[in-house]
Amino acid sequence: MFPYLPERTQVTDKGISAMPDWNRSASFRLNFEQQGKRAKDLLKAARAGEPEALARFLQSPPKLAEAQYLIAKELRLDNWAATRATHRRNDARA
Repeated sequence: MFPYLPERTQVTDKGISAMPDWNRSASFRLNFEQQGKRAKDLLKAARAGEPEALARFLQSPPKLAEAQYLIAKELRLDNWAATRATHRRNDARA
């Protein structure tokens, strides 16, 4: 229904947050391109006025940088740069 939301989510009084299941796969690999698409989908949904997406943004109008930050936080990373660095580390190990 909402392609920008991860498989498992938790709805709280502060909005919707991801609940990644890190234990599901010991070989979890971050797909940076996929996360970028999720950020763009979230931004597109917010700009289209979808309440679930708009509720996640603090800024108005929503911006791509904030969408990227929200996706990074769902992945339990500090920011988008950390998301990119994690992806690069995973690629170096492969």
